Amino acid sequence: MNLPSLNTWLHRSCLGLFGMIAAILVPQAESAEPVVSQPIKVLLVTGGCCHDYEFQTKAMQLAAKEQGVAIEWTVVNEGGKGTKAQIALYEKADWAAGYDVVIHNECFADTDDEDYIRRITGPHYNGVNAVVIHCAMHTYRSAKIDDWREFLGVTSRHHEHQSNYPVKIAQPDHPIMKGFPSEYKTPKDELYIVEKIWPNTTVLATTVSEKTGEVQPVFWTNRYGKARVFGTTYGHSNETFSDPTFLKTFVQGLVWASGREEVAKKPKKKLLFYTKSAGFEHDVIRRKDGELAFAERIMIDLGKKHGIEVTCTKDGTVFDNEYKNYDAFFFYTTEDLTQAGNDKQPPLSPQGKENLLAAIRSGKGFIGSHCASDTFHTAGNRLQSQDKPDPYIAMLGGEFIRHGRQQVAKMRVTSPNFPGLKDAGSEFTLNEEWYSLKNFAPDMHVILVQETEGMVDDDYKRPPYPATWARREGEGRVFYTSMGHREDVWTNPLFQSILMGGIHWALRETDAPVPGNLAATCPEASKMPPLK
Repeated sequence: MNLPSLNTWLHRSCLGLFGMIAAILVPQAESAEPVVSQPIKVLLVTGGCCHDYEFQTKAMQLAAKEQGVAIEWTVVNEGGKGTKAQIALYEKADWAAGYDVVIHNECFADTDDEDYIRRITGPHYNGVNAVVIHCAMHTYRSAKIDDWREFLGVTSRHHEHQSNYPVKIAQPDHPIMKGFPSEYKTPKDELYIVEKIWPNTTVLATTVSEKTGEVQPVFWTNRYGKARVFGTTYGHSNETFSDPTFLKTFVQGLVWASGREEVAKKPKKKLLFYTKSAGFEHDVIRRKDGELAFAERIMIDLGKKHGIEVTCTKDGTVFDNEYKNYDAFFFYTTEDLTQAGNDKQPPLSPQGKENLLAAIRSGKGFIGSHCASDTFHTAGNRLQSQDKPDPYIAMLGGEFIRHGRQQVAKMRVTSPNFPGLKDAGSEFTLNEEWYSLKNFAPDMHVILVQETEGMVDDDYKRPPYPATWARREGEGRVFYTSMGHREDVWTNPLFQSILMGGIHWALRETDAPVPGNLAATCPEASKMPPLK
């Protein structure tokens, strides 16, 4: 194995020492909010001689977008169009801080300043991942030190003519080569001649020189210190940057190098928004002239923003068979859904109700807003609590009693680290139609508490009680919030944040512990209001 030079070793050791000191001196922040599919942060460094970098940049960005990979791009195109430059970016010690991966698509063959080059390779050696394209192989070609070439994973100093080169896959099982054609010829592109493959390089695909017949690597990966590096010698022509196979391989290489494979496009989670009203039909889910209702339109938009496929329906027959196609169910419903009721939409069959509950116990998610607790009431006096709630109510975790007039009331936050609560503070107020609730599941994890002090009407003459919660139902996840009556609540950013946090959690797109805390947060929640 080729060992680094003494200067290289000292350079890397100092960087590593500074990193350890920083880790000791700088306290590590504890994340209060689980991250949900944050974009890959990419720094693209480009410029120099010989290529259409503006076109290539746009082609990379469009390819990532079309392949469903979320990327936050920062593009630095400096140094002019010559072969020698030192760009200002690399003068900063922390030039690569905060990025998941850096793409090097620059072409400065005659730059040979050793300290300058090591300011670039040092952060990579200490863990900044990279993608290196085409002329990056000839960048710093004049330098006497090998740091850049070891970082690339190959040493190349010249190229042959442009041609359509056949590519042979060497590592068909590598994720970067997924979907690569078994028979593929490149668009017209230059062939770079590789004189050395460094020890930590794995060749993914090769071609053959038309002049010498020698096999040449064209796609590869490298481990440089702590960094992942994906490289390709292709990328000279705009034709290459218009080629679907090259662009797909580039994006898959970018994702692999970033270490953020979870961001790559995967099937969207499917959410069924079910809004049948066997009893009272709320304005926010009432359809007019065949158009989707207010809340339905908002959910469609929120789904698009959060990468969730939302389907809206009032047809209960979906729970006979089609429910199997969904990952979670969002109910904004009233009364006995096995009856045609007020909206005359097709009801659930009794078996449909059983299918719903069994699906949740088996691992599907459930979300309820507002009147979802005014659904499938427990037999008996509604103004009293019951020892054995209806199976749907037992799953949901609470049941609607009655509500008073709409008013501003306080929500106390008891689970600030639950997804969506980042901006809620310790408490907030909202003008809403507040539900008085009963039959609370003892294992619920209370997220928001209804503070009743100062509220008007007898419905709220009781100790504080849960208003938003999460719980487990078998293998499934259940989230409920009593909010959601008014249109201005549905458009309220905090409500949307709390709702989407619950949806992401129920869909298992983020995680959070939900230990039972009813007794600790609302010790007198079971006390009923003085209603007649």
